[in-house]
Amino acid sequence: MLSGLSASNCSVILERFTAITKMSVHYKFKNSADQHTVTFDGVHISVSDLKKAIIEQKKVGKSPDCDLQIQDAETKKGIS
Repeated sequence: MLSGLSASNCSVILERFTAITKMSVHYKFKNSADQHTVTFDGVHISVSDLKKAIIEQKKVGKSPDCDLQIQDAETKKGIS
């Protein structure tokens, strides 16, 4: 019993909530004006997972020697 409350008149339901945050990375190819989006679960994505998602989405780079170069749109610095 908790503070005079019996099990018959008080019930507590505990539920587990898992918040799934969806995040997006916007990208474009250097020689294109079109912008595209990769959406993923969570707040982080590794560079390798981002590259895989872009390759799958755009169906480019089927060969193992294809490597996308990722760079920050504002600073123009490469991201690896």
